[in-house]
Amino acid sequence: RGQAQKAGGAEAAVGGGAADAGDEEDEPDEAQLEALRDLLVASDGTVLIAELVHQLGTAAHGASTRAACARCLLALATKPEHRGTVIAQGGFRAALDLANGPGRDFGDAPGAPPRPA
Repeated sequence: RGQAQKAGGAEAAVGGGAADAGDEEDEPDEAQLEALRDLLVASDGTVLIAELVHQLGTAAHGASTRAACARCLLALATKPEHRGTVIAQGGFRAALDLANGPGRDFGDAPGAPPRPA
């Protein structure tokens, strides 16, 4: 009984629960995304992504992680004023590693052999 109450309280705290089960998820506001992008660039978020890409190395697995990192780098570099900071934090090297590493084509099926260069 105690665990069920805790779980129900946690769902209610984050806005979930049975009442919201059929509702569509709200898309984030563009202003919220812009604020998050500014915060990530200002707080060295690119360094974290670059380190994650480096840790992936040449492993063929993790194509979805590599694709997510590529999308994140692209999102951080959409504002021209952020591009210098993203490059200084290692985003360019990470993007090169993603572009030249295994699983370059993110549309390949998991476990597919690498495409010839």
